[in-house]
Amino acid sequence: MLTVEALQICSRSPTRSVRSRDSISSQETGPASLIKYFPPSMVPAAGDMENFLIDFYVRGICPGRTVASQTNVYTSLLQVADTCLSTRYAILSLSASYLCEQMPKDKDTYHQAELYYSTQALQALASQISDGHHYNGALATSMLLMHHGLINQDDSLMCWSCHANVLDAIPPEAITHNSDTVMFLHAQLILARTARTSHQLSNTRQHAFETTNWLASISPSESSRTSTTLGVSPQLLFLISSITSLPTGPYRLNKLMYAQAQEKQLQDLKQWSSEPDGPEKEILLATAEAFRLAALIYLRCRVYG
Repeated sequence: MLTVEALQICSRSPTRSVRSRDSISSQETGPASLIKYFPPSMVPAAGDMENFLIDFYVRGICPGRTVASQTNVYTSLLQVADTCLSTRYAILSLSASYLCEQMPKDKDTYHQAELYYSTQALQALASQISDGHHYNGALATSMLLMHHGLINQDDSLMCWSCHANVLDAIPPEAITHNSDTVMFLHAQLILARTARTSHQLSNTRQHAFETTNWLASISPSESSRTSTTLGVSPQLLFLISSITSLPTGPYRLNKLMYAQAQEKQLQDLKQWSSEPDGPEKEILLATAEAFRLAALIYLRCRVYG
């Protein structure tokens, strides 16, 4: 049976953010933050805690995860949680974590809830993977646990990247690379790798998807669709990952020639959104374009140092 420890094994060179917890907290809980709802300043009764945390997730967390008006992956995960216990626990843990910061007078209570539900989520996740069922739920849970890990880096002994181990623990045929949950896991790893030196990358354990052409499983049209949660398309993520591998991958001996081909692909890339015309669509496309331009700069940095 797959153990919790197996899911928690980190890469030999775990990637951590250079931002402080104070920086993350100010962005998530300040006046112009991503948190859109502040609950009453009272601790719910023991029997009401789960409903309270779910309500905060729906009203406080979900609205700040995307500007899109048509789709919100965080809201859709509530449906997964109806049939997947690990996902429900992960939602409860994430909500409790945010409330630790928003309600400092009751921090101990919410911290205990956070620890309890995150432990339950990991145990339920390991069990369902070992039993070979509800892989979509396993990916949803891992996405939420990674989110939880990203905002609690300084308080955790585990690196947030360990939650991507689910991608190696479930069958490859169960993974849809342009699904919202998988895209989230991919994006955090791929973008974090851009901060590492060639030497660090050569000593970093790669996940299976990083050694394959996972973009080939996505249709050309869908590969350039902008994620409403991430503001970037699968194709651009794949190109960024390819740029990162230039110094250590199979093309390192012809790095300049391969870099020129990547530059042409970046210049020609046209990302799109299924959002209806309006300010939300404009923001998504502007974000995607900013990522594309940043990737062109990143390519030159990788080539010329």
